[in-house]
Amino acid sequence: MQDHRFEIGEWVTYIERRFPNAARPIELVVVERLAGGGDPQYRLAGRDRSDERVLAESALAPPALSGEAGRRLHARPAASGGSPWAA
Repeated sequence: MQDHRFEIGEWVTYIERRFPNAARPIELVVVERLAGGGDPQYRLAGRDRSDERVLAESALAPPALSGEAGRRLHARPAASGGSPWAA
């Protein structure tokens, strides 16, 4: 398994491409680091937690432009070792 660059609870930026010439930055929080070969992947959630997606590490960047670099959501993993957001 490859090392993950981002930690659970860390905010990251994803540039969403909507049209051929349009893009918008989306800030997401890392909910889970996923195992797998190749590029490490993450399960991410939006600010209101209603939008979840899985993205490769190569598609993500620290949110340095928004002034949130290093900011983390403080949450402890569930006792079962799963995600603290799991139902």
